[in-house]
Amino acid sequence: MFKSKEKRWIICICVVLFFLCSFIGTSSILSVSAEESVSKQTQVYEDERLLESISFSPMPLSESSNKSEYVNLGSSLLSEGERGLSQLHYIENANYFLANPKHRENYDTSGDHPFGTCTTVAHQILLGYHNYYSDRRLIPEISSDGERYLSENYGDLNLDPLFVYNPVGTYLGRENIGTSDAVFYGIFNKAGGSNLLSQVIWNVADAADMFLEECANGRSKNWTIVSSNYNKQKVVAELDAGRPVILGFNVFGGHTSHVVVAYGYANYNGDFCYITHYGSTSQKVQMLVPESWLGYQVTMSVDHVHTYELILGENYTAPGGIVYNAME
Repeated sequence: MFKSKEKRWIICICVVLFFLCSFIGTSSILSVSAEESVSKQTQVYEDERLLESISFSPMPLSESSNKSEYVNLGSSLLSEGERGLSQLHYIENANYFLANPKHRENYDTSGDHPFGTCTTVAHQILLGYHNYYSDRRLIPEISSDGERYLSENYGDLNLDPLFVYNPVGTYLGRENIGTSDAVFYGIFNKAGGSNLLSQVIWNVADAADMFLEECANGRSKNWTIVSSNYNKQKVVAELDAGRPVILGFNVFGGHTSHVVVAYGYANYNGDFCYITHYGSTSQKVQMLVPESWLGYQVTMSVDHVHTYELILGENYTAPGGIVYNAME
């Protein structure tokens, strides 16, 4: 009997020692992985700053030591076959994103959130797009408590995105087509502010919906915002219908996590990619993102139709011989 008890004690001690060793080993691995992660993250930021300072050059989308490679397509609409793109498709109002609408800074250095605020910025841009093109009643110029949501020259026809403007130098966007920081914070605060989980994509989607309900101030709701896992068929259908889509990178992928707004798609070097606004600087208004990076999406539609018609008249020749296109 005594020997049996002694054997049981020895077995118990061995099991405890085994789990203790496993825990120490795992902790060491996590520590090393964290150090490697910080090192790689620093390198990614350095690479991105370098890319912002140089002109476009084709970059391969491939597995490599730097798993945050992307292709910057510049700030002009492209044609089929340019820069190796095939099956190229833009939404009708793609110039809105190329012109870089006003938005909040999304880096962690902004101080708004320790992990950055790309999710809220993406929703700010999406809501701003639909306010400009779908229904100008979604976001008022001034909030009910006196906050300015839209600039005084918002919607100026002379500054319409139909006329391609180079966004370089505007950094965080043009006020006359975008929205103010007050819109960003209206969404951000409803999502939980600086709480660690406040930037989870479905939390922010719900917050954006609540923000618009507050803006509506009792007016009947005519918009729908839906968050879900990534679904290529749904995203492509939305883009084909002319509606931009928010795309979230898979948090378990081998790349830095980010949330962007897609307004087109194309094949590049055999990869199906989306054309996106990165929600950061004026240098990243047309970035290719391979679908293999994606895990989440947010779609938005507005049940409202208005007519915007551009009428070209006879050309006008000014003194000095300069010819202007007449327009109403």
